[in-house]
Amino acid sequence: MVIGITTQVQRGENKGKALAESFIVLEHQQVDYRDTSVVQLNSLKTNIDARGFAVVAWVTDDTLRPLQVVAAELPRNWVKDLEK
Repeated sequence: MVIGITTQVQRGENKGKALAESFIVLEHQQVDYRDTSVVQLNSLKTNIDARGFAVVAWVTDDTLRPLQVVAAELPRNWVKDLEK
């Protein structure tokens, strides 16, 4: 998840505006805990200029009702810059 970015809108009703966005999902995974007890995070490679990055996990029941949610901001050095 990306934390705190500004997007320059190129088209549509907001063309020419800069929109501040608090949280944007970069990747989504869904894992059935009955199949595995391990969730592996893919390497985060991006050239997005953001205030920070985070990982968030939801544990839900079979109806997708949240039972537990946990989140943590990632250290900057865990995010690899594509331009390097």
